[in-house]
Amino acid sequence: MLPPPSAKTAIFRDGAPFLPPPSGKNAIFRDGTPFLPPPSAKTAIFRDEAPFLLLPSAKTAIFRDGATFLLPPSGKKAKNPDGKSGETGFLVYLYNMIYRLILALRHLAFDKGWKKTYKAEVPTICVGNITVGGTGKTPHTEMILRELMASDRWGFRNIAVLSRGYKRKSKGFQIVQRDSSARFAGDEPLQIARKFPSVKVAVDKNRIRGCEKLVTDGTEIIVLDDAFQYRRLNASLNIVLVDFNRPIFKDKLMPWGRLRDLPSQIRRAQVVIVTKCPAEMSGWDRQEWRRHLKLQDSQKLFFTTIGYDTPEPVFEEADPRYIYSKRLILVSGIANDAPLRSQLSDTYKISRKLQYGDHHKFTLADVREISHAQKQNPTACIMTTEKDAQRLRDVKKMPDEVKKRLFYMPVQARFLSEEDREAFTHIITNV
Repeated sequence: MLPPPSAKTAIFRDGAPFLPPPSGKNAIFRDGTPFLPPPSAKTAIFRDEAPFLLLPSAKTAIFRDGATFLLPPSGKKAKNPDGKSGETGFLVYLYNMIYRLILALRHLAFDKGWKKTYKAEVPTICVGNITVGGTGKTPHTEMILRELMASDRWGFRNIAVLSRGYKRKSKGFQIVQRDSSARFAGDEPLQIARKFPSVKVAVDKNRIRGCEKLVTDGTEIIVLDDAFQYRRLNASLNIVLVDFNRPIFKDKLMPWGRLRDLPSQIRRAQVVIVTKCPAEMSGWDRQEWRRHLKLQDSQKLFFTTIGYDTPEPVFEEADPRYIYSKRLILVSGIANDAPLRSQLSDTYKISRKLQYGDHHKFTLADVREISHAQKQNPTACIMTTEKDAQRLRDVKKMPDEVKKRLFYMPVQARFLSEEDREAFTHIITNV
């Protein structure tokens, strides 16, 4: 909107007052659309989903989601939203702006039908997110499989999971066997294949080809792991996961934050699940989440928490007596191990923590580090995540003393109420 010349105080954005900088006389903003400020504009303002072009003459401040971006006259140093400054600040900001524009244009092409989409011949349930990891896709995929297998409609039908197989070394379409390696299949598909032997698990970067091959092989319903951004494939049901501890409405696009997609894209999901919630949430808290996520009335909102089962051995040589040790060495290579640490700290004193990147490929150097920690804490149990256990099994020359002590914590996603579980089951079984 273009405020009249007499407007000096407030511009209303989504019903909230907005006070422009003193020099801002011609601020223009439109929901979700890029814009070019007029030549006379000295201060460009953009909203959450609107990319913008900053004029070279702009010297003051741009306010984005409450964070100030300061561009000095030299145009060399800039402050990022986290308050840090440096020579690369402006380049990071420029990258973020370009990334936002690319995402907006890409989604527009699919929304307008300029890019073609494909719908599988059988029902497909997509489990995805807006961030780069840590929302619990694998536990929720497993939860969906358990509910489908327990239902009257799908319990005796052919169910399959199709994943990209992140960081696998194999190429093309592959069927994942229980004795496959994480290197071949990826850690998450391998974990699912080992836990659900009656479910066919496949990996393929080309999800359309993957669906076609699975359907040809007799599959009757497909669960798509992490395919929400794969717009070429139009899923029957889209489920988006949001981390309770890092809500998307408080996060930012990479590289400033963990968002890999525009938060507004959550509107494409029929079901939204807030994951890793506390065990109890009030009705007011639930309504606040719905309001902040800006969900439509037709979109279903559920809340889940993470539960852990009894530790399981990574190797057959493991000695279960180490589970009862009071001290523990934690080895993790996932996006967020905070829930696991919180669970373990109730029982163990964590003497050493060895943390690696998400989907980390363990090397002999890592094994030596784990072995060294074990020698420093000879009575301690070594605990890892269920996903890391798949990759640790691939490591050659794992010392026997480590194998004896190495266990993983099985994880499950659980609804906060039985009513929510029944409502969710009804949705996925009638897709």
